[in-house]
Amino acid sequence: MSDLVSHAAKVERIGDGLDTAKQAGVAVQVDSGAYGQLCQFVPTLLYDLQAQVVDGLGSAVTAARDTADALRSTAAGYDTASGKAADRLKKTR
Repeated sequence: MSDLVSHAAKVERIGDGLDTAKQAGVAVQVDSGAYGQLCQFVPTLLYDLQAQVVDGLGSAVTAARDTADALRSTAAGYDTASGKAADRLKKTR
């Protein structure tokens, strides 16, 4: 079951990387003054796209962390079942 736990840790690290990317996306969102008077429409156009990307990254972070939790839970379930099976086998002697 340690393979599942190791895999869960890798998935968790991927989630952490995605979270870093999400935070970077939030940090670089521009305000209306970033392009001066002439190009004020640019931030408006970019904002919707940036918001979708940031939201998508947020969903990916949640999915990665939920998957890591599910993998750890599955590993724990396997360990419990294996322990119970071992106990039953010991009692058959």
